[in-house]
Amino acid sequence: MLENNYLRHNNWIKVSVAVNFAIMIGLSFYVSVISDGFLRAIFSLIPGIVFLTGLVVFSWLDKRFRWAARTFGTLDIILKGTRNAVIVFNRRGQIVACSEAVERVMGFNCARVLDTHYQPVLARYQGEDGVGLDKVLKEVMDTGRVYHDVEFVLRDDGVYRVLSVGAVSFVLGRGVAGAILIARDITGRKKLEERLSRENVLLQNMAQKDGMTGLYNYSYIMDALDKKLKDIGDAKHIALVMIDIDDFKVYNDTHGHPAGDKLLVLFSRVLENSVRGDDVVGRYGGDEFVVILEIDDLRQAWEVTSRLRRELMALEFPGSDCFPNGHLTVSIGIAAGPEDGTSVAELVKAADEALYSAKRGGKNRVCFYRPFRSKQFSVERGEDID
Repeated sequence: MLENNYLRHNNWIKVSVAVNFAIMIGLSFYVSVISDGFLRAIFSLIPGIVFLTGLVVFSWLDKRFRWAARTFGTLDIILKGTRNAVIVFNRRGQIVACSEAVERVMGFNCARVLDTHYQPVLARYQGEDGVGLDKVLKEVMDTGRVYHDVEFVLRDDGVYRVLSVGAVSFVLGRGVAGAILIARDITGRKKLEERLSRENVLLQNMAQKDGMTGLYNYSYIMDALDKKLKDIGDAKHIALVMIDIDDFKVYNDTHGHPAGDKLLVLFSRVLENSVRGDDVVGRYGGDEFVVILEIDDLRQAWEVTSRLRRELMALEFPGSDCFPNGHLTVSIGIAAGPEDGTSVAELVKAADEALYSAKRGGKNRVCFYRPFRSKQFSVERGEDID
């Protein structure tokens, strides 16, 4: 299609040359009938001047058009051979040429949009920032900015396409003559990336979460505790809370393992809903659970765990009357970092000892690894002292 432009211009050159010769013949005839010698001499120079001027101008034009023909001829080869969508625009924003891949890549027929403005054609494609492809092309033509591998998405009547787009303006003579847009269809690649991302999230959850309860597993809890101990500030404390269901074996043996598993899942949901958003809840193993609290002082840890113990005691589920107390109870051990330990191993050991103290003290209670006192509040081995 582009070589046709050259042929039209070349024909125009031939017509212009013919007109030029006609003018010279006419002037020569006019000179022959002029009787005045001086005028005859003056006018006799005109055909030569016209001829030389026309020769220079037409030679220059012919070179320009031949150069354009070679350039656009090469572009035509590219348009026919490339697998990418290539669209050429003139300075007025009209589409003057397209590659054969445009319909496959961008979803519209090039022949139907030739000589039309790009705005309605490209506005359907939106970038991540919500800016349409038409706005990008306008910026390219107005400022000369070059774009490389910018992603644009088309969502239209169930059609989903993702394009990687590059755009650049081109100059002929002294000004911008138009722009070229190149687009690759990366829809398949993006769908694959999204699927792999979802699978990675799933694998990450599987690596971090307990399969039965959905809480964080032992490995994640230990890593989270290590990170919090390293990041702890002078004004903050870490409370490692270990929770054990009292006499869970009695319930498990009475009602069977499936019922015991359901109770652990129900227990986990109560734990999740009873702590704050930035607290970490996990399953330590069996019927033991862990909560990591960020606290300002130990009183906060006491308040959170005491409330949690009461909520768990009120939990209703089938067969709860088989527990020795007629309902579920828990024993809780608390160790504070960095006071009771500056490493994961030290803090876990301290919390485990506190939990053992709660069990040994009669169960259904909260015990700290190290007793603490204050003016308004005092706890020693889990007992309130007024």
